[in-house]
Order: sequence, then structure tokens, then C-alpha cells
Amino acid sequence: MALLYRFAQLPDRSGTRVFSFVVTRSVVRDPERDVTSKELVCGFQRWAVAFSRGDKPCSRVSNSKQRSCSLSDRQVLGVYLVWRGAAPGLRVYVDFTFTLLNREHFSSNEGFSGKRVKFTYEAPAQGNRSYISVADLYSRNFADPNGEFQLELSMANVRTVFTSEVSMSQFILHISLYNYTLYIIHYNSS
Repeated sequence: MALLYRFAQLPDRSGTRVFSFVVTRSVVRDPERDVTSKELVCGFQRWAVAFSRGDKPCSRVSNSKQRSCSLSDRQVLGVYLVWRGAAPGLRVYVDFTFTLLNREHFSSNEGFSGKRVKFTYEAPAQGNRSYISVADLYSRNFADPNGEFQLELSMANVRTVFTSEVSMSQFILHISLYNYTLYIIHYNSS
């Protein structure tokens, strides 16, 4: 479970919002269970954070054909930003950063980011499927002895684009999108 415990809106031009989560040990312990946060709103869109577990292939040792890592070293944790309002014709572009907070010192934080990442109806989730190995969560002091860790999501420059093809002849088309109303009047000259 990912519990939102802090929200901050920064006073900048990008409209940056920082969401801080406490992630419980069920993310690491139970690989069969999908863990998704509650919905959050940013840029007039609904979002969630989702976690996945998987195995990454081990690299081979140069002098031997044995694998260089154990099963626990191969297990990786993935994290995704999921757009909950996906619909045909809509796409959203957003700058986002996930930061795994180190318990000892901020210089050891682990993060990844994306600029102008495109979310569509066909691809509503974007992230990193091998963000960090489960073994590193403990050995590098991200997780506490209970298996809980802190994750921050920073989002900025959220831009929503709506596209649609409209064919018409001699009628008035009324489109209402959120708080904006668009009237298209077309008269056939023949």
C-alpha cells in the first residue's frame, strides 16, 4: 500500500506539486499483489502511483558461466505514474520525477525523471519497470526494519490536449469541454 502523507505545491511557473508517500512492506513481500496508491489530482487530471515486481536478468561473470546474482538480487521493484482519466482523443504531457528517499542522507536518494512524457488512452502508465532491486532497498538504507520506505513524486508542466475529427454540413456543433464551450457554426454555401 502506498499512503499519501504529504503534499506540497511550489510557487513556480511550472505548477510543481510534490506528493510524498509511505510505501508499506506489502509492495516488497507480496509479488502477486498489485499495489496502487489512491487517486491524486494534478493539472486537472486524476493520477495514481503503481508498483510492480519482476526479475531482471543477471549478468554473467567473465571467467565462469555461473550467474553473478542470487534470486533475491534479481528481484526488482518498478514504479509507474498512471493516468486515470484516459479517454480516446485525449493525451497529457507531464514532467515527473520519482525519488526514493534514503533514510541516512539525501545525497544517497535514488531517482528517475521524464520530461514531457506523453500519456494516452493506449498508454496510460509510464515509469521504470526496474527502478531498484529489492535487495538494495534494504542494503542501501531506503527501507526501515519493517520494510517501509518513502517515495516522492514531483509533477510539473501538466498539459492536456484534446483532438477530434469533426465532419459537418449545415448544422451547429456544440462542444463543451470542462469549463470551456466551443461553438462551431458551419453554413453550406450551395
